[in-house]
Formats: sequence, structure tokens, C-alpha cells
Amino acid sequence: MKDNVVKFPKKKPSEPTGYRINLYTEEDIVVVLTCLNLSDDMDDDKKWVRKDLRTLEPEYVMKKMYDCLESPLLSSICKKRINRIIRSVEVLPLSKLYAEFS
Repeated sequence: MKDNVVKFPKKKPSEPTGYRINLYTEEDIVVVLTCLNLSDDMDDDKKWVRKDLRTLEPEYVMKKMYDCLESPLLSSICKKRINRIIRSVEVLPLSKLYAEFS
């Protein structure tokens, strides 16, 4: 009877994760800011600037980049850069992300 028992692996406790968006060049920063400003309400006078990038939730920034991939306003070269930035996003444990900022 004991031979018929299926053993399941023990569930490891999972740690909450966050995202880190890697912006390696000035062009990457400009592309992300363009995505943020293009996809927001155009009637709003507030525009995102470089210093705002650290205050924004990565999920929000990624959503705006995905929205811009559908935009006819951006060139294919710009869309390729957006795709590269999206592919370089890292999923990290929150403890590691917080350790980097302390």
C-alpha cells in the first residue's frame, strides 16, 4: 500500500518579487521617458522627467512601454529599443532590491 503513495516536493516559501528596469544608455532613458509622456493624458501639463524614473513603479513603466509598442507614432527602430528594454527587465526578490537602495 505504501508503494502507491506519490511524494510531492516540499513547497519552498516564496519571497515577494519586484522588477528592475535596466537603462544602460541615455537613449534608453529617453525612450522610456517618451513612452511615459506619449501614453499619458496629453491634456495634462505634467510631463515625466529623468528624476521621476526612480519614483515610478516598474509595473507602471512597463505597461506604458507595452502601450507604445502599438503606437503608430513611433518608428520601428524605437520599438526595437523598447522591446530590448522590456527583455532586459529583471525579476528580483524584494530583499535584494531594497538592499541595493540602502
